[in-house]
Amino acid sequence: MTSPCRTLLPLAGMLLAGMPATAAPPPATPSFGESVEVHVVNVDVYVTDRDGHRVTGLRKDDFTVTEDGKTVGLTN
Repeated sequence: MTSPCRTLLPLAGMLLAGMPATAAPPPATPSFGESVEVHVVNVDVYVTDRDGHRVTGLRKDDFTVTEDGKTVGLTN
């Protein structure tokens, strides 16, 4: 009489041999878009008159900002 372990071990070995050692990773999901690098500098400006009173009503066109001697655009 053969023991059940002697009969089941070869069967388990055959089943495991047919399985891959590691599962394959899922395919990568395609992504869309692009990276954009944006540099924003906030410059807070407070304008006062000779008496120290705040000047109001100024617009961005009333100012000029330069960087390395070159004028840069203002957005706000």
